[in-house]
Amino acid sequence: MMCTLVALMLLLNRQLAGILEYAAYWVLSFPILIYTVKYGWKKALILAIAMLLLSFMIAAPTTLFYLASALLCGMIYGHGVKDGWHNLWLLISTGILTLLSYLITMVLFASVFGYDPQEDILIAQRLMGMLSIENVDIVQIALIASIILSVATALLQTICVHLFAVMLLSRMRLPYPKLKSIYECRLPKWIAWISICIWLLFSLKNVLKLEGTMLVLCISAYVVDLLVL
Repeated sequence: MMCTLVALMLLLNRQLAGILEYAAYWVLSFPILIYTVKYGWKKALILAIAMLLLSFMIAAPTTLFYLASALLCGMIYGHGVKDGWHNLWLLISTGILTLLSYLITMVLFASVFGYDPQEDILIAQRLMGMLSIENVDIVQIALIASIILSVATALLQTICVHLFAVMLLSRMRLPYPKLKSIYECRLPKWIAWISICIWLLFSLKNVLKLEGTMLVLCISAYVVDLLVL
């Protein structure tokens, strides 16, 4: 049944011209995740191989990579839930695997997966125009922007996988990670102090006459700080 669900999603992805693999390929991790929680990673490994063989017949080569990364993420998350890992380790493992897949597709093999580095350069130019920033290396900015985008996307995808997994596993009466109340989730104070320092540094960048690498690092820290907050 789980293999059939993945096949259905792969066929739907082809009919929609690959929208699923570019927008929400993390959905493919849930069938193997549920199976791993119920039966363990050894039996889930057989199912994962069957899903990959199935994708050779009905999916494109790029979809095969997305499916493989989703299956690996689902198996590790399911194994962690079955073994009682802390939520932090579940999030870290899922986030690292997701980030690696995004870096591979967006940085190392961008042309193969349909990403255009020139678009990143245009986005960086618009960003610098909005922030009134001049005399910086546009290629360096574009590379950092791609990495920051990958980190932000991986973070959001990790949260989606975690919350949907909790919802599905609890509905199916399977073991699931317990969540804290949102009122109990607070950032430590040192993050607030660092954020204030980064904000002041960015606001005074023209006064301090930051140029070159220092200006790029300042802008990158400011964008990451906004993402965290």
